[in-house]
Amino acid sequence: MGNTQPRSAAASPASPPPLLDRQGWWNLLAGMLLILISFTTNFSDGDLHNFSSLALNDQIAICLHLAALAALIGDVELASRLRHRARNREIEARGRTAESEQRQNRSLRAGALFLLDPNPLHRRFLAYVANELASASASESPDPQL
Repeated sequence: MGNTQPRSAAASPASPPPLLDRQGWWNLLAGMLLILISFTTNFSDGDLHNFSSLALNDQIAICLHLAALAALIGDVELASRLRHRARNREIEARGRTAESEQRQNRSLRAGALFLLDPNPLHRRFLAYVANELASASASESPDPQL
């Protein structure tokens, strides 16, 4: 609607998030350290080389340690994606708020110009801003047919 400013980076499609953020890497490191401590206190290096000769409960315990490692990786990756998505939503909300404030400032300026000097140019500017506000409020309201 006449706005020639480039769109902000928040409105453009975001690049895919990195596999893990900083907090995710630290959580993964701490979790792997805990699993490693649990594994080394319960088993020795020789147990891995002779896996088939271990008792059944020890074989199950080793498999559970590996499953815990896989669950840890999935959980950390999911938490990183959720934090990334929350940051993107926050950036988009800030952009919408800034656009709304800009429209409000334009309407106040148009009204003040028209009140101070009611000439045809200010009347057209006020009509343009009123039309812009009406179309913006129509686009922000949810569609009742959905």
